[in-house]
Amino acid sequence: MNDFHEAVLSIEVEPSLATAYKKAIEDDNSRHWIKNEIKDADGNIVISDIKPSWNGNHCSVSIDNSLTIEKYSGAIIDRTERKTHLTIALISRTLPNLKEQVEWYERMGAKVISTNYKGENQNGNDQN
Repeated sequence: MNDFHEAVLSIEVEPSLATAYKKAIEDDNSRHWIKNEIKDADGNIVISDIKPSWNGNHCSVSIDNSLTIEKYSGAIIDRTERKTHLTIALISRTLPNLKEQVEWYERMGAKVISTNYKGENQNGNDQN
């Protein structure tokens, strides 16, 4: 679609933690409630309520066990080095939010597979 900015990333995790990572990554990018307090000049709470918070990115994580990586040394398989491949797909109408999230995932070790905004014009929209 021409009205979304897109990014796809990949990361390797321990197989036993793949489902937990999937849930955590998707939850990080979903709406959640935060405490909202407004204080007067004396520090007294004037308003205390909760409000929704969201970074503006839609996220889906897929677990690909067929891409589990194992170290091979001759005929020996070292299963202590097994990793499961996660694919993180992000879309957003707000490019700065998406770029910030992608840069954070890169700092955490994820690799960018593709985007439609880093000097590329994959969807025919000059506003990428």
